[in-house]
Amino acid sequence: MYIVREGEILHLLGELTFNLVSDWYTYLDMLNSLMKKIAVVLDTNIFLHYIELTAIPWQKLIEAENIELLLIPPVTEELDRQKWEKTGKLRERAENATKKFFEWFGESDIYSLSSSLTVRNIFVHDISLSLNGLNSDEADNKIIAYANLLSNEDCYSDIYLLSNDFGMNQKAKQRNIKCIRLDSTYKLPHHQSSIEKENSQLRKELLEFQNRKPKLQIFFGNNQTHFSKKISSVPEYTKTDIEQILADIKNSIPYLSEETHHKEKTNKPLRNVNIFGNLMTPSSESILDYNKKLDTYYSEYIAYKKEKRTLESIAAKSIRFKFLLKNTGTAIATKIKVNLPWSVKALT
Repeated sequence: MYIVREGEILHLLGELTFNLVSDWYTYLDMLNSLMKKIAVVLDTNIFLHYIELTAIPWQKLIEAENIELLLIPPVTEELDRQKWEKTGKLRERAENATKKFFEWFGESDIYSLSSSLTVRNIFVHDISLSLNGLNSDEADNKIIAYANLLSNEDCYSDIYLLSNDFGMNQKAKQRNIKCIRLDSTYKLPHHQSSIEKENSQLRKELLEFQNRKPKLQIFFGNNQTHFSKKISSVPEYTKTDIEQILADIKNSIPYLSEETHHKEKTNKPLRNVNIFGNLMTPSSESILDYNKKLDTYYSEYIAYKKEKRTLESIAAKSIRFKFLLKNTGTAIATKIKVNLPWSVKALT
């Protein structure tokens, strides 16, 4: 029989106590690590474009046992705005999300979605120090600031930012914030709301109405939508031209004088001589009156030539053409007003 001495008993008790204490601290560390959760900061688009939170396989995305989803003030504020500023499905989804928030956080700021998934409502914090140079007027920057602020809490072993916005992900990564995003398979299918269906029907009716409107087109020869015409110009009379015209008409129809009349009379053949002799010779008064009337004729002739040249110039610059006004629409056209634009190109 072996007798245990007093010193050996004390040594055995010491070893046993040390092993028990060591195992206890190890157990506490394991328990503490199990009690700590992985936190996920949610972005607004998760509530507007993706399936229910409970339908998402969070443990598969993050590979953690206990996960806590964080609902922060910038997200709830944005959803409240969506209820009033948006229409259709986005407005409806924002309203559904806020209804759930009232149900979840009526009595507590933490709600259990499952045995390993909770959602926590975060109250307003001072995020001015967490912005770190970001513009506080942008909602995305506020979300990043909250994620940065909450990452310092001891109750979480790690924290992630969940967003499918590329810009937000880039900003978060620059600040050493871990990011995850949802695959497109978790996106909600696009279904038109009653307002969207009504708007779609109105757009369709408007399109049909526009198609019933007349549609006029102008065609020229050979179904061309335009034509070209060379225009010649007729110069105006110069002072020299007028003098030459006057000289020509005076030469053709000269003034009358007694001497001229006498020569014409004596140069005529005998058979043309008037038997009454001097009885047919015009008097000086008649010749003077004739010449005055001839001056008036000259003036009127010059005016006529000028007016004729003006009309010739207008005619040379005028274009005569035919066009076809065709209605390719589905309604009768009335009170038609045709405007023809012209493009003039100088010829060199």
